[in-house]
Amino acid sequence: MNEKFSMKLRFHFDEYDKRQWFILDRYQRRVPVKIEGQEGLKVINMVIDERRKFIVGDVVEVECELISNMKEEWIKVGVKGKLWESGFIADCEIL
Repeated sequence: MNEKFSMKLRFHFDEYDKRQWFILDRYQRRVPVKIEGQEGLKVINMVIDERRKFIVGDVVEVECELISNMKEEWIKVGVKGKLWESGFIADCEIL
C-alpha cells in the first residue's frame, strides 16, 4: 500500500512566466515536488475530488500518495517544499 498524506498548496507562479494558472483536471495526477532537505524531485499523486483551475494566491488542501511502496522519512507534518511544473509554481506543506 502506498503511503498517503495531506498537503496544503499555495500558488504563486514565481518561477514560471509562461502562464499563471494550473489545472488539476483528473481525480488523480502525478506531480513532481521539491522537498526541503531532499535531493532532486519526488513524484507524488495528488488526488482532488473535482476539476479545478488554480491562479496566483489560491490555497488548496489535497490528498497525496507516494507512487512507490517505499516508506519515506520526509513525510512528516510541517515539512515544506515546492510544486514543480516547468518551474516552481506553488509552495507546499505536509499537514
